[in-house]
Amino acid sequence: ERQAIYRNRAEQAKDAKVIVFFSSKGGVGKSFLALNTSVIFSRKEQKKVLLIDMDFQFGDISILVNQYNKRTILDAVNDGQTDSYESIKPYFHKYSDNLDILFAPENPEGAEYITKETIEKLLVAVKNQYDIIVVDTGVNFSDSTLYVLDAAAKILMVSTMEIPALKDTKLALKVMESLGYDRDKVKLVINRFDSGHGIKKKEVEEAFRDGIFATIPEEEKA
Repeated sequence: ERQAIYRNRAEQAKDAKVIVFFSSKGGVGKSFLALNTSVIFSRKEQKKVLLIDMDFQFGDISILVNQYNKRTILDAVNDGQTDSYESIKPYFHKYSDNLDILFAPENPEGAEYITKETIEKLLVAVKNQYDIIVVDTGVNFSDSTLYVLDAAAKILMVSTMEIPALKDTKLALKVMESLGYDRDKVKLVINRFDSGHGIKKKEVEEAFRDGIFATIPEEEKA
C-alpha cells in the first residue's frame, strides 16, 4: 500500500516535456524520426513516453508499427472520452511498457472533428502521466498545430537536402520566428544527409544562420 502511494505521488509529480516534430514538406522522414526517437527515449533512457500522431489527415504512425485499424483519437472524440487520462487511456496503443501511442484517424475527413480544444484537453489530461510527449504534426499551421508548437519545449524542424524541402523549411522557420520562438526552441534536423544532392553542409549552414542541430545520414539499406 505504501509503495502504491509513493508511485501515485511520483506520477502526479510528472510534468511531461513536449517535443514536436514538424516539417513544411511531406516525405522528409518526420514520422520515422518521431517514432524512433520515442522508442529510444522509452528503451535506452527508460522514460515514460506518449507519442501522438497529429497528422490527422494522413498520419502514418499506425502503419509504421503495423497496427492498422486500431483505435484512434477520433474514436476517443466520438465517444466523448478526452476529459481525463483514465478515460482516454483505453484508446492508446501500448507499444511497450514505457511507450504509448495515440494514432491519427484512419480517413482524412476525420480531421475536421478534432479541434484545438480537444488537443488542449488531451495534453492537460495526460501531462502528469509521462516524462516526455512526442508529437508528430501534419504539414500545416492549423490551430491544433499552433497550439502544440506553443506548448513545446523543443521543435525539431525536419528537412532533407533537396532544394524544395530546404526552401519550404526556410519559409516555415520565418513563420516560427514571427511567432516568437527562439533558436533554443526550434532546431533544424537534416534527414537523409548526403552531399550527393549537390548541396554541401556548409552551404546549408550558411542558408540557415542558426545552424544545424543534427544530421541523419543517408543509409537506405539500414
